[in-house]
Amino acid sequence: MEKAEKISVSDLSVGDWLQARMVKWDYEDLDITPPMRVAEISSDEVMLQLGSVKHYAFVDDLQPIHITAEVLEKNGFEQNSNCLDYRFIIGKIYCSISKGIKCWNVNIYDISDSPHTPIFKAHIIHIHELQHALRLAKVGKEIVL
Repeated sequence: MEKAEKISVSDLSVGDWLQARMVKWDYEDLDITPPMRVAEISSDEVMLQLGSVKHYAFVDDLQPIHITAEVLEKNGFEQNSNCLDYRFIIGKIYCSISKGIKCWNVNIYDISDSPHTPIFKAHIIHIHELQHALRLAKVGKEIVL
């Protein structure tokens, strides 16, 4: 099994998409929840929710969800002419995200400004990091899975 990536409680926000390991026995395969949203956060535990289904998990059991082309396309990102760049425009905000070697490069611009200087730039890997980037840039876009 692939080594799990650790998430810190300080990396989380309500509304983030995550998954959680459900079984901890050494002799059993680990089950993973479907993608669920963070509904509550405490110092060592998180309540995940999907519709009416709730799941409590220790922070150590949380699993980030990797960004994929399919998720970007499902969320209205349009593929540019090459297969590694995606973009969307919402109002006066332009967001581009491109696949690097180990991460995605996200740039968010206010296109009403000239010259178009980025209001946010980051290297990200996971869906919850993309959600944070959009929130920090005050983009009114919710990610759906």
